[in-house]
Amino acid sequence: MRALWRHDATWAPPGGESRVEVARRARPVVTELMQSLADWDSATVLLVAHGGIISALTSNLLELQVRQYPLFSGLGNACGSQLTARPRWSAAEDQEQSTPPEFSPATVADAQWYLDGWNIGGIGIACGFRRITLFDAPRWTNLVNRDSRSVK
Repeated sequence: MRALWRHDATWAPPGGESRVEVARRARPVVTELMQSLADWDSATVLLVAHGGIISALTSNLLELQVRQYPLFSGLGNACGSQLTARPRWSAAEDQEQSTPPEFSPATVADAQWYLDGWNIGGIGIACGFRRITLFDAPRWTNLVNRDSRSVK
């Protein structure tokens, strides 16, 4: 069954969710974070989840076609995905604007996402701006729970 789930993003086990359904359920969390964090443009957000959710969410954020979702599989334990969001902008469409737009509450839901890394391992998380780093849950949950600064 695992092979079916990994290779067909629309397949769901009995009583379970397909990768597409998982992405649709997880995506609003990212949008809500972007809308609620005042300093989103200069922040790095760490989301901890299981590898299947990270794979589905990464595919969704990058706006991949459903048939392309299986490209992101095999995320190792305690490894992650790092993406950067930028305001959607096209120089061809807006030649009068000399600088790219900035995020606002009205534009964060329409961010353009870029993949910075896949299957990133270890503790060294790159810091940056407008980034979201997603890590596989088992080992990271243990590390975060031991850290007195953990977020609930």
